[in-house]
Amino acid sequence: MRSTIVLLECTDTMDVMAEETFGPVAPVRVVDTSSRGLASPRRAATGWPRPS
Repeated sequence: MRSTIVLLECTDTMDVMAEETFGPVAPVRVVDTSSRGLASPRRAATGWPRPS
């Protein structure tokens, strides 16, 4: 069993925040508000779909 790798202080410019990763990796980025946190994956090409 592999240990999970936790990456702290990630930014939007890092590949791990935009690309699919394989393995137990948990990138962490702190945001000011929950709406700002939800906006990040919606901007990504593979992120959540926009609400209709």
